[in-house]
Amino acid sequence: MSSDATNLPTPPAAGFDGIVGQSVVIRALQQAMERDRLHHALLLAGPEGIGKATTALVLAQALNCGAGGPRQACGTCVSCGKIARGLHPDVLWVGPDPKSIRVRQITPRSQSPVPAGQTVTVFVGYTPYEGNRRVVVIDAAHTMNPEAQNALLKTLEEPPPSTTLVLVTAAPRALLPTVLSRCQELRLSRIGRDALCAYLETEHEMPADEARLRAALTPGSIGKALALDIESYTGVLEAVVECLRMTQSGGGGVVAAAETLANLGDGETATQRAASVLRVARDVMRDLLVVSTGANADLVNAEQREAWVAWAAEVDSEQVVAALRAINDGIERFTTGIQPNIKMAFERTLVQVGESLSPGPAS
Repeated sequence: MSSDATNLPTPPAAGFDGIVGQSVVIRALQQAMERDRLHHALLLAGPEGIGKATTALVLAQALNCGAGGPRQACGTCVSCGKIARGLHPDVLWVGPDPKSIRVRQITPRSQSPVPAGQTVTVFVGYTPYEGNRRVVVIDAAHTMNPEAQNALLKTLEEPPPSTTLVLVTAAPRALLPTVLSRCQELRLSRIGRDALCAYLETEHEMPADEARLRAALTPGSIGKALALDIESYTGVLEAVVECLRMTQSGGGGVVAAAETLANLGDGETATQRAASVLRVARDVMRDLLVVSTGANADLVNAEQREAWVAWAAEVDSEQVVAALRAINDGIERFTTGIQPNIKMAFERTLVQVGESLSPGPAS
């Protein structure tokens, strides 16, 4: 495997049966393998953290498994073990280096640090060494620059008969139309909350309350649910609630709250961090709306129910709906691609939230 093998997902011991919430795609793959009609170039698409890369890895195992048969990967044979550890000579895993996939990873270039045998076009030119098929997985395929995508076209169009290419992406429309047209797209879906909770509880021995919170905060994404820093989230939640309360008094409370929120959040950029903070605020308002209307729905932050009940006694549901609308508008400001002044954008949002939640009718 390539040097990117260190970024391999951990495959489930149960093979395809261990992949959560993707039964439609798994069934399609298994039927195609059983009938020997698997497309030579597959595109596994869907949101982050739902098991796309894991599915690609298990597919590579199934295509080379010595014991599982044409529909399954046993997970325990020598071949499955090598693929799981990134050591199988017939499986190549290609990923961003470090933020994008470059042409030197697709086809040989002079003075390239990537050995020619570890480039896609050279790798597929050899027959399988010890397995049934050569499998190339291109993870985060949307990060391929145009030159790399064009270098891949001929291989996608006329691959050797013993080769399967799998492109994994959360943004398929970022790929060139010529690349998309040569692949069979299989779209993976977000995982249901109940299924995600059950998975976290059984596979990761997580307490039910923690599993429920993680599933609520990261809808449909196993990867994000496992990566969530609960302690950090709790700190942000407390700060957000305090700031939302401060906005109800208007004036200096709004300015102070905006300054606090502008320094919180999770993400690589300032706008991503700002949007993440407002999503926490949106969850707070959504919980407050559930409590204020007596709706039969789960709370995101169920452990805060008493606080929400006390707050709901001060406002009516129309005020909460108006505040929710203002927060959603604020999230849109931070996710449209335009770079706003973070503090001023927060102030604008919080002024609207404060006006909505202040005593009296919602504005």
